[in-house]
Amino acid sequence: MDLEALQFLKSEQAQRFLEEHLESNPEEVARRYKGKNPFLPALATQIRCLQKAKAKLPTYHASRCLLEPLALEQASGEKAAEMKATGYSGERFLELGGGLGVDSLYFAKNFLQNWVVERNNLLVEMGEYNFNKLQKFLKGEVHWWKGEARDFLQLSKGNFDLVYVDPLRRGKEGRKHIHLANCQPNVLDLLPSLWRITQVILVKASPMLDLEWAQRKFQGSLRRICVQSVERECKEVLLELSPKKESQTTVECRFFRNGQIHRYTPLSSPKTIEKWADLKKGWPPSFYAYEADVALYKAKLAKQFLQEKYPHLEGGWTEGPGLFLSPQWEKNFLGRIFEIKEVYPFSPKRLRKQWKGRQFQIWKRYFGIPHLKSSLGVREGGKEHLLFVSTKGKRWVLLAKEITKKAPSNIAEGKTLGAKDGGPGDANLW
Repeated sequence: MDLEALQFLKSEQAQRFLEEHLESNPEEVARRYKGKNPFLPALATQIRCLQKAKAKLPTYHASRCLLEPLALEQASGEKAAEMKATGYSGERFLELGGGLGVDSLYFAKNFLQNWVVERNNLLVEMGEYNFNKLQKFLKGEVHWWKGEARDFLQLSKGNFDLVYVDPLRRGKEGRKHIHLANCQPNVLDLLPSLWRITQVILVKASPMLDLEWAQRKFQGSLRRICVQSVERECKEVLLELSPKKESQTTVECRFFRNGQIHRYTPLSSPKTIEKWADLKKGWPPSFYAYEADVALYKAKLAKQFLQEKYPHLEGGWTEGPGLFLSPQWEKNFLGRIFEIKEVYPFSPKRLRKQWKGRQFQIWKRYFGIPHLKSSLGVREGGKEHLLFVSTKGKRWVLLAKEITKKAPSNIAEGKTLGAKDGGPGDANLW
């Protein structure tokens, strides 16, 4: 899309066309009206973007904002934006690397004066147009500024209560970057200029960022690390920096699941008890595997989370830690629960004879063996799950079914399977 196409998309004619064809197949629209309008590719692209935005950016979709495909792809979504803006407020806010302005939309609900700096002229024009439509959602004013972040910082006067840096993580060839030094703007180079105008910097980084590297790189100034996820997908890592000497970095997880936002910060001095599952000792006819939210695994807080929130759960972890195996059912667990039906030693030849051609959903975190589907001859899909785990140095495959709401029929909620219930008896799984 270029500026000429953008100007056309703002017209009443284009807006009416988009409204009439919003539920249509974009490819079919392109074929039906081929040759009738020079801006037809831009119209088809907008239809496709608005359809994708319905779930990811519902406010933008409802307001019929204009969208750019690459910026839409990089945007974390409104739920992630809402979570990251929580807890910040003040007079003046600055975002470097505005994109579509999704994060600024939510920060601007808490700040009176907001500046969005973006180097892409198309996105600036688009942002100004969209934010006129989104004005009713804002607390204060939003000013878009086209140019390089470094130039804005040189010209800027006054201080900001918060500077938020959202660098572009794609190179010219479309390659995704993880390291902050390879992103634009390069926050590492800008730090001296940033500290002249603010006491709080919030950096959005790739969900693949090495957290230990971040702690070493920003040692002394890294106040907080926040890992965010939406519906089991890790969206981003946030680094909150302070010019003051920080003796300790707080690690926090925020995750959106089933319509609710959850937050977890571990105790300052957790006493982690090592509990590891041992499937060699036998297993009950039915037991359960608990998977914490992906944000907790990324932050390496899954064990502490389960120990602090569910201390009554008996059982042990598979290696990683991966899954927590327990004979108990916990209906309020914030994560996924699997009911284990069968346990098999990992033997590709034997399992291939048994499962070849069948469909399963695969879970293999920390298993360490590639090409599992092809080696077993199975396909992705279906309702049954294969959980590939390791315990005590031995590999296992757990045939399981995910449980969502109700307790299994063979057990009351909160109850542990015992020998008289058809449980493990003396064959102690743990």
